[in-house]
Amino acid sequence: MSNFLSEHYLLSNKSSESIYSEINALPILDPHNHADVKEIAENEPYPDIWQIEGATDHYVWSLMRKFGIDEDLITGSASPEEKWQMLGNIFEEIAGNPTYEWIHLDLKRILAIDDNLSSDTAGAIFKKAREILSTEEMRPQSILKKMNIEAMCSTDDPIDSLEYHQSLNADSSIAGLIRPTFRPDAAMNIFKAEWLDYISKFEERVNTKFKSISDLI
Repeated sequence: MSNFLSEHYLLSNKSSESIYSEINALPILDPHNHADVKEIAENEPYPDIWQIEGATDHYVWSLMRKFGIDEDLITGSASPEEKWQMLGNIFEEIAGNPTYEWIHLDLKRILAIDDNLSSDTAGAIFKKAREILSTEEMRPQSILKKMNIEAMCSTDDPIDSLEYHQSLNADSSIAGLIRPTFRPDAAMNIFKAEWLDYISKFEERVNTKFKSISDLI
């Protein structure tokens, strides 16, 4: 993986290398992500690499489905190792897709695994990653500190309780790092069958009856 993800990854000329060298130590300000704040607050070790890279990633699922992989080996009852192996089986075929680069960046920069993911390497990578992920340094909060993040904004529904944000800010080594953001998609999807149920939950959450659009806003 050394040539693919060298220190000059995405830097195509001397000017880009010079500019990057001046800013690469700055902390990350992430305005939008889909991080699981509950998972971060509980700070339990990740059981395996599939949990990190594939268990909740719809981009990974979409790629696997396009290759005709059975749903049981994507979101079904197959083991995490079996699912990871199936991803490895197709991975060389998706070179050029952002997911190909994202996963290899995680392998190299977070887990210090230099192997390219393929059908031949998937099993060994799974076992090596599981061992690495069992260490204290690889718990969710430790990973975030390692990544030099100053602030990251989670994606939150208006009816979310934000209890895990509160617990992190009250007592954790990353207090103040994760900020909630307002994403009212569900409140605006008025043509969906579940919209009325959502509005009922919204009313309960704010202890108010909505009698008009103005009330909702």
